[in-house]
Amino acid sequence: MDALAMSAEEVERLVAPKFRTSTLRMFKLSTASETLLLLPLARAWHAESRYSHLPFSEEKFLKQVMAALGRKDNGAAFFVVHKTSVVGVINLAVGEAWLADGGCYATCLAWFIEPRIRRTLLGGKVAGLLLEEAKKWSHARGAADLLVHGTHGAGGGLGRRGQPLGMNIVVNLDLGGGRE
Repeated sequence: MDALAMSAEEVERLVAPKFRTSTLRMFKLSTASETLLLLPLARAWHAESRYSHLPFSEEKFLKQVMAALGRKDNGAAFFVVHKTSVVGVINLAVGEAWLADGGCYATCLAWFIEPRIRRTLLGGKVAGLLLEEAKKWSHARGAADLLVHGTHGAGGGLGRRGQPLGMNIVVNLDLGGGRE
């Protein structure tokens, strides 16, 4: 069945019951139909992004997520569910060092926590679950480091006088591999 052609009712019937939980639970994105569960979170993400002035493209989002499913050896996406909603997501890739022979590094391509949840203590738990899963996944693939970086908000970047705007985060998590 083509996930793009599924109605909300079909998604609820086929996919959502598997993910209902009263606690926080982590899942690895593994099927095309599961990508539809990420749509509400993607819409909230877009609404907060520096591109919120552009219309959100559900079709483009779903095609990109489904393409990411094809990167089974060097990529993964994980999501956290609370009750019946996806409240957080992280997308990862792993590969060789860009400017060196050998070495393996993981990169967080994107991560987002639902704004309503993010403002509570539960948001910290969601962030912790996503980061721990990212570290485990990266380490299992031999990555020496997990690079987590991002900019968020419409004001991200530099202002007229070069001052930072928005939130810019860069974290290099040494996973204990590859260095003498």
